Amino acid sequence: FDKFYGFLQGETDQFHPELTRDNHHISRHLSRPDTAEYHFSEDIVDQSMGWVRDLVSVRPDRPFFLYLAFGAMH
Repeated sequence: FDKFYGFLQGETDQFHPELTRDNHHISRHLSRPDTAEYHFSEDIVDQSMGWVRDLVSVRPDRPFFLYLAFGAMH
């Protein structure tokens, strides 16, 4: 994959995850400044839409594969 955004540990909190972008740990405050009502599902969808939008605007002829996985909520 060209890009990664998410968490690497098996157990995490959807409201306060330890996020990784590519190979770097990031603060969720940097990914979404409006952290009062943060939820990881919304964040990962926003990140994915941004990647698709950027790719289409730069290389509209290039195909892409996006794997967006939502975990089971228990």
